[in-house]
Amino acid sequence: MGQQLTGINSVMYYGTDLLKTAGFSASAAPIANIFMGVASVVGGVLCLFVVIERVSRRRLIVWGVIGVTVCHLLIALSTVVIPAGKVQAYAVLIFVALFVLVMQTALNIPVWVCLSELFPLRLRGFGMGVSVLLGWSTNAVIGQVFPTMVSYLHITGTYATFFVINAVMSYLTWRFLPNTSGRSLEELEESFSRGDFR
Repeated sequence: MGQQLTGINSVMYYGTDLLKTAGFSASAAPIANIFMGVASVVGGVLCLFVVIERVSRRRLIVWGVIGVTVCHLLIALSTVVIPAGKVQAYAVLIFVALFVLVMQTALNIPVWVCLSELFPLRLRGFGMGVSVLLGWSTNAVIGQVFPTMVSYLHITGTYATFFVINAVMSYLTWRFLPNTSGRSLEELEESFSRGDFR
């Protein structure tokens, strides 16, 4: 749920509309939206081939949540500090693309790998099923609510809301997420069954 509460899929679903709201023309917004796709691909490649085996999953996910929280703050601030116009539109584009890059590098793949390692073998299928259900349910809610949020709260209020949610998620992730890197599934299960979640 926390992964979906970053708002990543709202950007994927409504990126062009978001950029129009930020100040891009109807013809320029779809072209500018390509940067989000490029950021997504680059982030996924970085994660798979550079980061995932070199950085512990816990550290990667914690810093990922902090990173997207900062990106949300920068998006909201850019709409307050920079006067409306082309510069503001490009600032929003840059910060949203940075958000997508951070999300894909540090949260998308690592969260699913970590989830599969957290559940004991006898509950892994059920646990992953519940995780997928909760993730897609959250995604559906955000997908339905996002256009209304932008309409009423504008970009500033929408991303300030995401900032607050993700600031809370940053703390919860830092406080409670155990590290699953560098240990076999059997070792993790034995450690968790003893109450050792380090």
